[in-house]
Amino acid sequence: MEETGIESEFVSLLCFRQKHDYKFGRSDLYFICIMKAKTLDIRPCPNEVKACQWMKIEDFASHPDVTDTNRFIIKSYMESLKHEHHIVPTDVLDYRRKITQPIYSIKAQTDY
Repeated sequence: MEETGIESEFVSLLCFRQKHDYKFGRSDLYFICIMKAKTLDIRPCPNEVKACQWMKIEDFASHPDVTDTNRFIIKSYMESLKHEHHIVPTDVLDYRRKITQPIYSIKAQTDY
């Protein structure tokens, strides 16, 4: 929403990566989530986004500027659709049994 103005809702976690000693000597966790757009009108933040547009996933995957990392993420997304399994949260009581916490696990699409 912040960068594109597109309202969306969380569907599932797709993948993540961790790097130690990344920028500024810090560790970095990078999460990719599958989101469902609730609006289609793009209103990019001019301070953060130079340009953005909707694209067919095949066009994005074949674009010469797309990195190997993003190609891997696209492949992972296509596999998740094919096998209909996703990493989704389930609220579970914490050890004190006073509040719930989201536990992410792999589930078949029909389970949620």
